[in-house]
Amino acid sequence: MSQLVSFVISVAILVVILKIISLPIRIIIRLLANSILGLALIWVLGSLGVITLTIAALSWISLAIIGFFGIPGAILVIMLSIFGIL
Repeated sequence: MSQLVSFVISVAILVVILKIISLPIRIIIRLLANSILGLALIWVLGSLGVITLTIAALSWISLAIIGFFGIPGAILVIMLSIFGIL
């Protein structure tokens, strides 16, 4: 059973990687820029002491939200972490 789960996860990761490679470079650059801006916002707010996010709070899910939505995604992650959802 664990081999089947590992196989399914491996295939899913491969599909995601192939989808990312097939995307136009403009979309990839936009996602990368959104990620950098969102994480910079979280870093600045954390440095100023406005928020207290730990490294553990920045999971893959929260990084994906920040990557897709940029600064609004960073604000969403901050709000979700304040309410203890994320």
